[in-house]
Amino acid sequence: ALTTAGVTDPDNLNNDASTPITIPVTTTFTSIADTEVREDKPTQIFGTEVDMRVKPQAAKVARAFVQFDVSSIPSGATVTSATLTLCLTKIQAGQIHELRSVTGSWAEATLTWNNQPTVSATVTDTITVPGAIGCVTFTVTSNVQAWVDGTTNYGWRINDQNEGSIGRDSKYRTREDATVPAEQPKLDVTFVN
Repeated sequence: ALTTAGVTDPDNLNNDASTPITIPVTTTFTSIADTEVREDKPTQIFGTEVDMRVKPQAAKVARAFVQFDVSSIPSGATVTSATLTLCLTKIQAGQIHELRSVTGSWAEATLTWNNQPTVSATVTDTITVPGAIGCVTFTVTSNVQAWVDGTTNYGWRINDQNEGSIGRDSKYRTREDATVPAEQPKLDVTFVN
């Protein structure tokens, strides 16, 4: 125990050498790639579009892909929170969108339905498309921690939970849409090192 000015510190918490202070760091990342693939246009590239759609309709399924560079987070850091925010420009209220980590490489300039990469069998998070235009947030802490720990970061895919059913598309804003920069895809990460 440590006693200072008549106050006893039984756990020696005032000893800086034994209790290092860790300050959480929060960083916002912007996407480095975002696009869509469409089943009815299997060879078309959509990498320069200002939005990316998610659609469940059979034979016209659409999926969105997004990627961030988080390599500036130090190796060994503990990610305490990570959220992906995407903003809708068109909605089909009530649709459920799944977020899955991508397990193969892709590029915004070449991605098509025919060459889209594989994704994890595990759903990272889901959202329900709201009844009004706005932004939605996915919790992605486990994925970002895995990337910091050495798993290759290929980003995420967003798909409708009921692919093959009947339904119109919802659309998310991409980094190519400069009209509302605050609504471009973003990833907020809090970590301690």
